[in-house]
Amino acid sequence: MVDNTPAIYLSHSLACHGRTGYLGSRIAEANTLVNKKWISFEYLETKEMLADILTKPVTPAVMNYLVPKILKK
Repeated sequence: MVDNTPAIYLSHSLACHGRTGYLGSRIAEANTLVNKKWISFEYLETKEMLADILTKPVTPAVMNYLVPKILKK
């Protein structure tokens, strides 16, 4: 899941130009996997990103919101 709408668009499109040109092979691979229906990308709001508690400093309120989701409580 991603919180980046352009990333979802690029995974469904082979358009690599300008600032995304350097990602060409990665985007092509993601596009192939999406077309084969092996993976899918869906939009997830930033506040729902579970990895944030492992990669960013977060407030206690965010921890209290995300930890039960990780533990499936």
